[in-house]
Amino acid sequence: YARGSRTRALELWGHARDMYPEHACRSGEAIGFLHELGLCDEIEALLDEADRRFPGRLATLRHRCEFSQWHGRWDDVLRWSAEWPKRAPSDTGAYVVGVEAAIRLGRFDDADKLLADARRINPDDLFVLIESARMAERRGDWEEAIEGWRRFVAFGGNQAGVVGEAVALGKLGRYDEAEALLIEARRRYGGEFAIWAAHAEIAEARGDW
Repeated sequence: YARGSRTRALELWGHARDMYPEHACRSGEAIGFLHELGLCDEIEALLDEADRRFPGRLATLRHRCEFSQWHGRWDDVLRWSAEWPKRAPSDTGAYVVGVEAAIRLGRFDDADKLLADARRINPDDLFVLIESARMAERRGDWEEAIEGWRRFVAFGGNQAGVVGEAVALGKLGRYDEAEALLIEARRRYGGEFAIWAAHAEIAEARGDW
């Protein structure tokens, strides 16, 4: 397909699906390929086939969540992600996916509850930490956001945590602390765009034109 022949790509896909049906319906690569071709009905049929052949398979549920995310079907994402913990109780990925869906739907109380559940399972999971900090930002709770971003960095997070903390400090008018943090971030991480963007945001907030 990368060479531009959609017809040939579909022909080869049909052959592969007929020859290896069990592998085809389990293949994440196949779903990605069909998504590139815009074949939504084919993807859903493939996922239904996977559920028939391999009931209860976690990867199929993940593929359903991903497919629904691609198409902005956030109610479906929330529904499928709610099934995920039944198959993998210790996997926080379900909650992170569910949080995004709940936020997209404006269901912030549900998002908070999902994050609380995720923190009970694995409070040090990086994805849980970053979503917790972002939720604090959405609520305008800048002190909590600062603590959230600090936890994210402490457990191995990248420059996003430093930038997040600096922006939160700026929201509280603690501009000198924010600037010092960003200067240190430039030394540590280099000239990342997000760091310079945060510098500009802080300068604008303090009226340093």
